[in-house]
Amino acid sequence: MTTSEAQISFEMADYAHLDYIAEKTIALHHFETASSDNQKILSSDFEQHIKDWLSAELGLKNTLIFRVFLNQNLIGFAHIKVLPSPNKFTKFDTYGYIQSLWLEPEFRGKSLGEQIVVFIESVFKEQQVGYYEVNTSASNQLAQDFWKTIGMETYSINFRKML
Repeated sequence: MTTSEAQISFEMADYAHLDYIAEKTIALHHFETASSDNQKILSSDFEQHIKDWLSAELGLKNTLIFRVFLNQNLIGFAHIKVLPSPNKFTKFDTYGYIQSLWLEPEFRGKSLGEQIVVFIESVFKEQQVGYYEVNTSASNQLAQDFWKTIGMETYSINFRKML
């Protein structure tokens, strides 16, 4: 069986898995900001704040953090949310948001990310979510290419100016 044909499995994360989730969230942040000045604005205890934030996220009803396995080996995680629409401009009361999707580097480019997104979309459909969004840094071309490959469209572009 090739990796692209392999079945991946998912398990809900809990507080016992916080170290792994925090470590990979921090790695994702560093990867996305490596070519920018964003590292300069981080607080000195950034990593502890990430861990505290994720600990709080694990307790929220609208948040799902799950670990991803291939042949019983942990290969990544995803952090998703179902959020209320910020206004009544659309016909949807809620929307989905992919906060983070981490796949260990050696498993990228093997269609496993696509399988994870299929699972995420099934969760969103169960929650009657009409659409979902994901953000990535402007410098993360790998992520941008991935999201476009699975059918995502650029919907908005954000700008930032440090004062």
